[in-house]
Amino acid sequence: MAGNISEKKSNYKEQKKRKIAENALDLILSKGLSHFTMDDVAKETGVSKGTLYLYFDSKDSLIITSFGILVERLKYYLSNLLPQETSKEEKAKAIIKLYSKIIKEFPSDDLLRLFEILINSIHDKKRLKELGNLFHDYYTQLFDLWSEFVPNKTTAIILQAMIDGIGIYKSVGVEFKEEELCSSLEYIIGKLMA
Repeated sequence: MAGNISEKKSNYKEQKKRKIAENALDLILSKGLSHFTMDDVAKETGVSKGTLYLYFDSKDSLIITSFGILVERLKYYLSNLLPQETSKEEKAKAIIKLYSKIIKEFPSDDLLRLFEILINSIHDKKRLKELGNLFHDYYTQLFDLWSEFVPNKTTAIILQAMIDGIGIYKSVGVEFKEEELCSSLEYIIGKLMA
């Protein structure tokens, strides 16, 4: 009986934590990573700011959990992007278009803020482990996705590293034309698929 109550309490806490992170993600997407506050999240979630800190020890921890939810949403979107009978070439083009759009629309200061969180997490073993698990899951999914279009996992890693690099360049102010980025990525993936 006591175990059942403890399990219900634990489930409630996890659901509450997720709800807070989902509200934070919505605020991040509307206000930007650098411009939302813990007060905004508390107000949006209907809890006190002190309650937020019972679930998340810092704003960075909340951002990491919210990023995990964003990754889940992206995975769901990518898996439902096109019908199964769509050709590899069309799937590749749709994925490239999605990546190009994300790179174009994601604010540079938000990318820099994400890098700052990553760098600062080196000193926090718990947060570093949380980030490591999150990125491991994220990249495993991406490599599986790319493996449909490229000859092996190493090539998938190189392709994803190139796309991540484009995001890094964007974060420091290098601009890309979405059409040129799409056509360049299509060319590269086309060569890999040939």
